[in-house]
Amino acid sequence: MSVTGWVERVARRLRRERRDAGVAMVMVLGIMMVGSIILTTLAVVTVYNATVTSETRLQARTIASADAGIDLILSQLEGKQYDQLGTVCSDSFVIDNDTVDVVTEYTVDRGGMITTVECPLATDTATTLRITATATTEPLAALDGEQLTETVAAIVNPTLPEVLLDKAIFSEGSVTLTNQSHLVGSGASPEGGSLNDAHVYSNGAITCETNEVIEGKIIAAHGNVQLTNTCEIYSDVWASGTVRIPASGPLIDGNVYAASAENEAFYLAGNARVSGTIVTNGGARIINNSWVGGSVITRTKGVTLDNTPRIEGSVYSQGSVGLSQGDVGEQVWSMSGGITGSDGSSIGGSVRAATSVTSPHPALDPLITPAIGVSTFPANTVPGSSFPDNLGYTSGAYNTWSVQPPQREPMPRVSMGAADIQKWLDQGYYPHTVTNCSGSNPTDQVNGLDGSYQWIVFFECTGPVPFNDATLVLKNNVALVSDSGFRMQNQNWFRSDDPASDTPRTLHVIVPADATGVTWAPEPGGSGQLRPNCPASREIDIFMDKIGVKNVKTMFYTPCGIQIQNGLIDGSDDMRGQIYAGKVSLPNKITLQMTPVPVPSLATSSPDPTSLAEMSLASRFDIQG
Repeated sequence: MSVTGWVERVARRLRRERRDAGVAMVMVLGIMMVGSIILTTLAVVTVYNATVTSETRLQARTIASADAGIDLILSQLEGKQYDQLGTVCSDSFVIDNDTVDVVTEYTVDRGGMITTVECPLATDTATTLRITATATTEPLAALDGEQLTETVAAIVNPTLPEVLLDKAIFSEGSVTLTNQSHLVGSGASPEGGSLNDAHVYSNGAITCETNEVIEGKIIAAHGNVQLTNTCEIYSDVWASGTVRIPASGPLIDGNVYAASAENEAFYLAGNARVSGTIVTNGGARIINNSWVGGSVITRTKGVTLDNTPRIEGSVYSQGSVGLSQGDVGEQVWSMSGGITGSDGSSIGGSVRAATSVTSPHPALDPLITPAIGVSTFPANTVPGSSFPDNLGYTSGAYNTWSVQPPQREPMPRVSMGAADIQKWLDQGYYPHTVTNCSGSNPTDQVNGLDGSYQWIVFFECTGPVPFNDATLVLKNNVALVSDSGFRMQNQNWFRSDDPASDTPRTLHVIVPADATGVTWAPEPGGSGQLRPNCPASREIDIFMDKIGVKNVKTMFYTPCGIQIQNGLIDGSDDMRGQIYAGKVSLPNKITLQMTPVPVPSLATSSPDPTSLAEMSLASRFDIQG
């Protein structure tokens, strides 16, 4: 290679290196500029985040001050009656150096007019209270002297006085209890022993047979009562019609009142026992080794004792008294008839008749006073007994008293109008509407709920909502409402998700009083009360076949019929709750403990001014801007 060639090649290399060096310089400068930008950005972000963090802390503190203002008002509401709510009104507080202004807005019913006021009058009925608390800080150095303002609001509602229904079973029509059902009292009485309040009430007839136990009263306001085969009643039996105990074994641990005027308004046979007194408008027949611990009093007809029954008290009768091998511990009086007996009879007291007396036993001759024109009962006919105020019986002239039928009670109407629904919502129930009522969807809807109170309406179902071989797990109180009824078959469970809790979940199963096809009309007795009428297709609106419960109390309601058959599943708790229906049938073993279950829509909307308001928090939320 020539010298000239070599020089040119070196020159080209040097020129190329100088060009590369320029590019490298540019790259270095670019990297330095990007780094500078990143560092600057990081610094700005750090400063900004520090400012935001400080402001966020101050904002959280201010919200806490506003929350505290709400809490102060809530604390002032505790224990207040409706007529005292006017003492809890808008106010200002200083909390954590923040000024908290609290504004109260009561919605009240004032003489039928709904209005909003800051402070209610003692005569107002408060229905809702909105509390708005605005907290304002002092000038903050961290914010260059600015002030923060945060607002929190809460809605609270007075808990309307609960309407606690007082029957274990209420039926607008008939009640049939068979095959070892047991209605248990709600608990211990203050005086000791059990509280026999598991009452059965019917505006029709009541039949109790085959090893039933009812720890309460039986009341048939428009019908007869029949007890057979060791049906045991732990309190009184009162019927507008007759009371018949034709078979062996029943026990009534109380009094019997029968308003029927039939010859056998009361009939007792077959080793049955009544511990109290029997009072009828008609007559009484007591036979076959039966026992009465009190007296027998008949208003218009006579008394027959046959085949060695025993009356520990007295017999007072308008008509004749026949004793065929019957024993009476005290007096036997016939107001307008005679007394006949046999050598197998005994009477422990005086014997008086308006006509003749055929001596039950020669030893009684000195005690017999026939044909004296008996016109009054003794002043103290039934020593130690206390009759209901509205029974109608008084001692005295026999033609001035009569047994009144039980006072008719109207069936509560659990309807689903707008005002009724609002009462459920006011008590914290969240509404859900379900239109798919087929297959397992009803069960899935219940089990998919969260832990809030839930009110589920099954809407537009073509038939009864099915729960077949289902297990409903309740995370809180649940109300199931169906216009078309329910059908629960093949071992259904109602379970609490917290089976060890001291507070059972509550399950309402409701066919509303205004369900499709149901009408309400005046009842025939002229009381002015209404009774439901159901089409034949709705005779049984709630049907349950073999159910189990675990720490759940239940309220079943339908204006039509309910039937629970085949008893409880093995391992189930006893049922706790109530049954209110147009017709009740329990054909198999059920144990139900009387447990009052409030129904929110039955709560009175006109509470007494001196009732506790018991304000409950419905919602609480921040207000932005």
